[in-house]
Amino acid sequence: MLQRATELCGEGMRSKYCKFLEYRPEQNSLLVRAGIGWAPGVVGSTEMRTDLASPAGFALETGEPVISNHLENEDRFRTPAFMAEHKIRRAINVLVETSGKRFGVLEVDSPDEGKFEPADLAFMQGFANLIGVAIERQQAEQRLSDAMEHQELLTREASHRVKNSLALVSAMLNLQMQEDDDPRITRLLGDAQARITAIAQTHDQLWRGEQVGIVALDDLVCGIATGLAEQAPNHRIECDIDAILISADTAIPVGLLVTEPRYQRDQICL
Repeated sequence: MLQRATELCGEGMRSKYCKFLEYRPEQNSLLVRAGIGWAPGVVGSTEMRTDLASPAGFALETGEPVISNHLENEDRFRTPAFMAEHKIRRAINVLVETSGKRFGVLEVDSPDEGKFEPADLAFMQGFANLIGVAIERQQAEQRLSDAMEHQELLTREASHRVKNSLALVSAMLNLQMQEDDDPRITRLLGDAQARITAIAQTHDQLWRGEQVGIVALDDLVCGIATGLAEQAPNHRIECDIDAILISADTAIPVGLLVTEPRYQRDQICL
């Protein structure tokens, strides 16, 4: 966005040279983040000091726009070496702010004779304001994206923990089944274990999928069917189902439906 902004600003100012200087408070410097017209190696690596002895530094520190139409004769400012190498004679600088804070400086330079006028300054300031608004929007969108990623991570972690907890309960029921000789109790515990396993598998799919809270129906049902087949080696269980995406609220009842003993047959069809 900044690169495109320098291209449009340079075009609007009818100048070959334009650059955006990003303020780096940690280094107390201005980095040439984007620009047009400059020799290879300038954009992305050249840094400038932020003191009042340069037009860009003055604009950054004071917040006031700067017009310098005779850099070679300036008593107020020095000309950075890379600008002197490009034979820059005049410059115009305006501060770019985001959320009331200094973000950088927009600068247009020219090696030609002539003068930057107050009308040029009005154009530059309006352009700088647009850049500030665009940056604020990008920053807001990034914060929202980061928050959503964090929420997704928490949801995945919660589903993973629920799945592990249910697996522990299933293991405890399995131990109880081995200790009880009553066939009826064993059957009831087995049914409860199967239901818990179905819910655990659903939560396992929830945190493994690309979309949090969404489960692929074929993965869920066929996973449960595979588990049932392992528990019933004398029965044939087949699973043929479309790859439909469903929500967790729908997935858990479906998993229980497949697991329920009264719905189990030699062949389960959905």
